[in-house]
Amino acid sequence: MAESIRNTFSRTQGNDAKYGYYPTELSIVEREMNLIRFDDLKDDSIIPMCDFTGGTGEQLETMYRIILEKGLTPKAYYNEITLERYKEAKANYGDLSNFYLCNTNLFSLKCRNKDGRKYDAKTMVVIRNNPPYGDEKTATGTKRMEEKFFLENHKYLVDGGIHILEVPYTTLVNYPSFLRKIFYRYKGVEILDFPETKYKQVVVIGVKKSNGYNDNDLADEWLEKIKLGKLKNLKDIEGPLFNLDQKTIKKAKEVSVYRDGRVNDETLTNGLFSIFDELQEREKREDPIEKKIQVVGDETAIVERGIGHRALELASGKFNKICGDVLIYGYADKKIETTVEIEGDKEITTETERIVSGIEVTNKYGDVIRKES
Repeated sequence: MAESIRNTFSRTQGNDAKYGYYPTELSIVEREMNLIRFDDLKDDSIIPMCDFTGGTGEQLETMYRIILEKGLTPKAYYNEITLERYKEAKANYGDLSNFYLCNTNLFSLKCRNKDGRKYDAKTMVVIRNNPPYGDEKTATGTKRMEEKFFLENHKYLVDGGIHILEVPYTTLVNYPSFLRKIFYRYKGVEILDFPETKYKQVVVIGVKKSNGYNDNDLADEWLEKIKLGKLKNLKDIEGPLFNLDQKTIKKAKEVSVYRDGRVNDETLTNGLFSIFDELQEREKREDPIEKKIQVVGDETAIVERGIGHRALELASGKFNKICGDVLIYGYADKKIETTVEIEGDKEITTETERIVSGIEVTNKYGDVIRKES
């Protein structure tokens, strides 16, 4: 058994400078989409999907076209960090209906549903991800870029949604902990060799679990298959391996915020335009009898307020007051969410800090109702 395979995969060379751009052949994208069965969906069902390392957009447009051909309605969300490739995609696909484009770093991207003061990132039903390959040095050590991009994409997928991931097979062999993290989050996982191409790659495809759990034995079985060259080839698969149903697509919240998360001239301008849109909507809601504008309750910010802004407002006492017979108290706190995964004989605990804001309402009888974000 080989302990490690030296990764001479050429895509990793110069990755720091380029983020490694080697687009997937469109015939492979078509084969990947053929692994998914859409037959149980109603006509015109909306299929939100994304490619957040989208290159010049050809791969996502191929997915978009396939969904259209099935009588369904695609909503495609494209992102690309490189301005030149983004401009090419915008020129080619910017006029397509329901084809949304953004030019930013994946980790600065804001893609989510906004419902009042609540945000939900689970907006996608199908995610295709061909991430940059290579090592990245961080404060806690060296991380694989494939893993980092995979985990960031994962948060946008609804439970039961399908994730298509393309990586070098050497990454899975040399970093078995990455493979275990995939199996922790996904079920029904299939790993298939690419058809004959210039690079030795595999496609990993699976269904997102509602709640993660360790499945290390199965991950290790697949690791042995990869090492021994016993994977099936994508070109030899006939018919779908996965099924997308109506229940799953109903879980996807509509994307209402899709933009660069960094505050700059462009995002401020877009935010200002959104205020104008809101003012026009208020005009449409004018009462024809009383001739009064129905005010939308809360003020509008140029850039939508996130949970951190709300936490500051609550902690500062902005909403602390007596309203009628109740006392309102706003607060903000930090909570630690813990995830435990098994890596070999080690138990790996990951702690994520999350800002929580809330309101506490007390009535004259001393009853307390608390609502947290």
